[in-house]
Amino acid sequence: MFWIQTGLAFVIWIAAGLSVRRVPLLSPHELRKRPRKQRLTALILLFPVAILLLGGGIACIAAFNGLAPTGLAPWAWLLLALSGSVFVWLQTAAMSVAVSLAMDARQTGDAIQSSNQNENLK
Repeated sequence: MFWIQTGLAFVIWIAAGLSVRRVPLLSPHELRKRPRKQRLTALILLFPVAILLLGGGIACIAAFNGLAPTGLAPWAWLLLALSGSVFVWLQTAAMSVAVSLAMDARQTGDAIQSSNQNENLK
């Protein structure tokens, strides 16, 4: 039963990640219209929130005995599926922000300087 529950949660998580692509405001091209500082702030905030959310969901399941020998309790499975979906959604949104920042760096030519002087001349 446990493997069926986690398999279904995995399918929900994949769907959550794919749903980010359908949000026009989160496309890298749309994000590039926002100021760079605003995108950096969003990136810095999205990762920890996502990790805390998923960790809190798992901690809650453990604290309230949501895991039985036969599998997860229904409330625990729902909590795991929802917190995991939000985690995946936030992580995917954060990566979209990171891609928009990388696209800016590539367009403006902000490349990492090489320590080899000959490579810097190219």
